[in-house]
Amino acid sequence: MISEISFAKRTLLAVVVATTACVGTGETSAGRTTPVAVSAGAAHIEAEDMKRTGGNSLSRPGWSGAVLYENKDALRTHFVFGAVGRWRVDVRGCSSNKQPAGITVFVDGQARAGGWFASRSPEVLSLVVDVETAGNHELRIGQTTDVGENDVYVDWIEVLWSGRLTADPTPPTTGAVASGQWRNLFVLRGYPESAVSRKIEQAWQSLFHGDPDSEAVYYEKGHNTDGPLAYLMDVGNGDVRSEGMSYGMMVAVQLDHKHEFDALWNWAKTYMAHPDSGDPSHGYFAWQMRPDGKIIDPMPAPDGEEYFVTALYFAHARWGSRQGIYDYRGQADPLLKDMRSRGQIAGVTSIFNREQHQPRFTPNTADFASNGDHTDPSYHLPAFYEFWARVGPPSEAEFWRRAAAASRDFLERAANPSTGLVPDYAEFDGRPKPRQGNPGGIDFRYDAWRTAMNWSVDYAWWAADPRECERSDRLQAFFEGQGLWTYANKYHLDGRPIDRERSLGLGAMNAVASLAATHPRSWRFVDELWSARPPRGTWRYYDGMLYLMGLLHVSGQFRPIIASP
Repeated sequence: MISEISFAKRTLLAVVVATTACVGTGETSAGRTTPVAVSAGAAHIEAEDMKRTGGNSLSRPGWSGAVLYENKDALRTHFVFGAVGRWRVDVRGCSSNKQPAGITVFVDGQARAGGWFASRSPEVLSLVVDVETAGNHELRIGQTTDVGENDVYVDWIEVLWSGRLTADPTPPTTGAVASGQWRNLFVLRGYPESAVSRKIEQAWQSLFHGDPDSEAVYYEKGHNTDGPLAYLMDVGNGDVRSEGMSYGMMVAVQLDHKHEFDALWNWAKTYMAHPDSGDPSHGYFAWQMRPDGKIIDPMPAPDGEEYFVTALYFAHARWGSRQGIYDYRGQADPLLKDMRSRGQIAGVTSIFNREQHQPRFTPNTADFASNGDHTDPSYHLPAFYEFWARVGPPSEAEFWRRAAAASRDFLERAANPSTGLVPDYAEFDGRPKPRQGNPGGIDFRYDAWRTAMNWSVDYAWWAADPRECERSDRLQAFFEGQGLWTYANKYHLDGRPIDRERSLGLGAMNAVASLAATHPRSWRFVDELWSARPPRGTWRYYDGMLYLMGLLHVSGQFRPIIASP
């Protein structure tokens, strides 16, 4: 690792003025540590010139700095912020191994910004800090993601003036579909629009066309009579899921990448679909496959079908339908009808409970015997249902309008009144649902991360339910209280953490909640997403797709694509 580190020092345009020394108690001095006075421009501070709590010095030819081993390890200095406003703290460093390693910037002991070093390759994290009071403040850089897998190497930090404080967020009362005004929260926060476009393009290139061993989750696998084939793989588990395939198609159509969209859809139709009318899952897609096309579980996972049908309608509007499997609308209409009203075949029924107007956890009636008919809150996509009511078969429109209303009510009931957390599984009335063999379904876990995205995007598109704004504020207040950039990824609904693992995917979903949020804290969740990099390594699939979709949502580029009349 050490041999990979070769950091070049940047030339500063600002004058750095050193003042009196500041010595703390119970800390190891790694060199001189002084407040720095800056009114504008930049200040450069070497890691070895900061006070170190824990960790160790790290010195090699051409590089010197510090290593932070545990979450209590930190580097400290005092800095005189010359004005109230947004300040950028650039931190140069890397992870000690292939897994991401996170750091947090604290101002006077409060977490104000955070980010991840994606790998062993040195990089600069640009982290934005709001400073409400000018003057001398303690600035601390802390390790925050230690799970026994990685250390943080820090070379230096730079502090730069970034602009005025951002005005409080004000979600519009008219949805963007009606107004045509799509809020780019990154730009409203002060990030350049060109940089936003580059960040999205970098995420696309990394996850779809990056190094296949460490970055990409999209893999092209030959051709058939319908053209190229490709799948999107859960690298950590070595399988292909309808969730990921449909996410990949959605991202591709949003970014106008027709080749990748068609290749994913071709693989899904070739291997995941059930064309035999006597097959219990006829009309649906197997949710879990091997990369060689063999089925692991033939049952559908409803979120896959929901994203498939929506992405197909978008493709029809963007590119126009063709023949065969690329008759996008001709593929979407029957799938939508089957989801609502397909008759029972050998114990498999419709994906939606028609009386409740809600998606089921599974349409497999054999599961009802042991677990009862119930739902997964993350499958509730009221923004999509409202869209389907407008573009789907007219005979289906009333059902989908009712489904949108039912999901809005359901998500309000399912969210904890104090924390805003939602369980992985629930009864149709919103009560947490323990499944046989999976009692953890009553907690906020991996599936439930997506619920904040689902209700916030609904508000951004349609602005039909002001309760979604209050819920975003409640959820973000909870995570702020847990420690911005340091909160865990799994909780009991009352807010007790299940463990201390961190996840980029949850951070991305919490940033999307800012689309409906009204409190200034929401900008810090936008900053958290901005500071992140495309994930690498074994578990890059789920985090990566939520990260990329989060970028599209927060930048206002995840939109319903509607064909001209």
